[in-house]
Amino acid sequence: MKQINTLNLIIALLFSMVCITTGFGQNTKTQDSVVTISNQDAQNRHLYYFNSETPWLYHNGTNKAWSQPNIDLEGWKNFSPKDLNETYADKNGIIEGWFRIKIKLDDSFKNEPLRLRYSGMAAAEVFVDGKLYGTYGNLGSETQDFRFFSENDPSSRIDLSLNETHTIAIHIKDKLIYPTQISGSMIGFQTGWSKCFFLILQTDNEHYLGLLNKSRSTIYFTLWAAINLIIGFLFLFLFTLNKKEKNILIYSGVCFSLGVNGITTYLFNFAGFLDFQPSTILCLSLASGLTFSLIFILLYFSIFKIFAIKFTGLNRWIHYTYLILIITNIVGNFISVYTSKYDDVISLFSLIVVLVFILIIIYWTIVSFRHLSLPQKVIAFGIILFVLLCVIFLIAVSVFNMYLGSTIAYNLISALYFCFPIALLIYVVLRFQEINKNVVLKAEEILTLSEEKREMAEGQQKLLEHQVAERTEDLQKSLIDLKATQSQLIQAEKMASLGELTAGIAHEIQNPLNFVNNFSEVSAELIDEMHEELDNGDMEEVKAISNDIKQNLEKINHHGKRADDIVKGMLQHSRKNSGEKELVDLNKLTDEYLRLAYHGLRAKDKSFNATLETDFDSNLVEIKVVSQDIGRVILNLFTNAFYAVNEKKQTSKDSEFKPTVFVSTKTINEHILISVKDNGNGIPKAIQDKIFQPFFTTKPTGKGTGLGLSMSFDIIKAHGGELRVESKDKEGTTFIVSLPIL
Repeated sequence: MKQINTLNLIIALLFSMVCITTGFGQNTKTQDSVVTISNQDAQNRHLYYFNSETPWLYHNGTNKAWSQPNIDLEGWKNFSPKDLNETYADKNGIIEGWFRIKIKLDDSFKNEPLRLRYSGMAAAEVFVDGKLYGTYGNLGSETQDFRFFSENDPSSRIDLSLNETHTIAIHIKDKLIYPTQISGSMIGFQTGWSKCFFLILQTDNEHYLGLLNKSRSTIYFTLWAAINLIIGFLFLFLFTLNKKEKNILIYSGVCFSLGVNGITTYLFNFAGFLDFQPSTILCLSLASGLTFSLIFILLYFSIFKIFAIKFTGLNRWIHYTYLILIITNIVGNFISVYTSKYDDVISLFSLIVVLVFILIIIYWTIVSFRHLSLPQKVIAFGIILFVLLCVIFLIAVSVFNMYLGSTIAYNLISALYFCFPIALLIYVVLRFQEINKNVVLKAEEILTLSEEKREMAEGQQKLLEHQVAERTEDLQKSLIDLKATQSQLIQAEKMASLGELTAGIAHEIQNPLNFVNNFSEVSAELIDEMHEELDNGDMEEVKAISNDIKQNLEKINHHGKRADDIVKGMLQHSRKNSGEKELVDLNKLTDEYLRLAYHGLRAKDKSFNATLETDFDSNLVEIKVVSQDIGRVILNLFTNAFYAVNEKKQTSKDSEFKPTVFVSTKTINEHILISVKDNGNGIPKAIQDKIFQPFFTTKPTGKGTGLGLSMSFDIIKAHGGELRVESKDKEGTTFIVSLPIL
């Protein structure tokens, strides 16, 4: 797996050179020779790396006796830990064997507390002079599962006698990771500084410096990622202010890619401190590699757009060549996840991509600099600064041997990280200033032209105002006429409903009048009888006759009041609505209008007959409503129901058809429901949504105004209720009035 950005490539290559070229005085014999270690070998860093260049011996197998200092070395061979690849795995993908080396510490380590730290990723047991020093991960057993060593080794202290030979033996167990066929050891040797070591001998001071370096790295990587992400969001905000500048999205992508790359780089390089499993590290490696490629793609297109490079001639070939390199680099990222055979080639190719990018932008800067505007020159200076910082960094590391974990190194890396994003940000700010300046100039031109046309516009405005005033007057007149017409139509609907009641009212009044006439005649005869009994002096009979006359008068009074109520109801129905609510017995009101509507229709059409069925809730409470309005709604529903059953009776071929209107009241969920159901032809589904619209009617011309249901709907709505319809074609219709119990 390759490193993931320009700086990491440079750091990895330089550090590898340092590790290789400073062999720390190691003995390179292929036998079980003794490596003498001096404190000076660590170049004042107090670290000694047992790395890929250390003369390790290796043997496949699980023999615990190999941990002892003196063993038979037959079958052992000189072997580098980094070469422990998939070819050494068994059919189950398991790699298991022993590494061993003999060391001797000279007097330079006197009074120096030492620590031994295992830095592999394979599960391991480390033995020093035949004694178990530490267990890392889990080699697996009948009771425990195999587990990679993915934590950071706390490196406990070790007591090694000076100028004496000590044997270090490491029993490792590794496993290939599906589907990549890469082992934990192979991943470990590509992660962070593990590329240069397998085991570390360090002093206490270096141990604490390592912890400090981790904290410093966390701070710097967090700073790099956070600042780039913030600048990326700032670019997005600037884009929302001027969405025509779509190039800002590319600049935002550059910063987001740098930020994400910083995060994945940190997680990848410090995986040992974060307890990541090898599969997670593989994903981080791939993500880092892809963001690395994305950074240079977006940077390339950013400069291409900013410098307004023409896509012709040499630039065309540059463009195609660079795209091929980038695509190849992306493919290399995926290859590196599945095999480590080409890691060196892929890392070198990534470095070539970076160098080609630098050469391209230097070429474009030189060619275009003379014609660049101030914002574009800011980008050019950012490019120059980037190249200078790269040179300074290389000199500091290679010539002055700068420690890569030092504050100076991190500051240089920070400058490299931020020179492009900050240059882009300054470019966008200056670009916005140019845009605003152009907008101001255009606004002044428009203002000049507008001043010339202002007088013309004022004249047109006055003309328009006059025309608007005329149209407004016409509209107001039309509105007044419309309101008058609406009032007339509403009154006409009231009178139409009153006309429907007239015959029924006459029928209802006739009954009490007949009672009044009959009881009056009977009372007159009783008075004559009473006169005769008075003449006869029979006072008892006179009293009996007077009681009968009194009863007749009470009945005459009752039926007279009944006729008076009917007349008052008719007058109330016809006069304008006062809008005052009063307690009303809806059972009584519904029954009364049912009889009036039925007898009214029979008075107009003697052939009409219908079965009236009622189911009134005897426990129905009185509620406050405008009785005149609710009566009009109920009458309208009854009239429509009778019309529907009569229409079906006249057109139906079914001789057994019996017109029936069913009325019911009931209380549900604090609401009173009044249902009016008929067995007429029903309402077609296509027009059910229209029946409550004003002036819509299914009746023939002259048979209805189209306002009855519309007015009923508005009345019920004004009472806080609901009027709905349920209908099936050819089966009948049910109108349901729902009124809240307040």
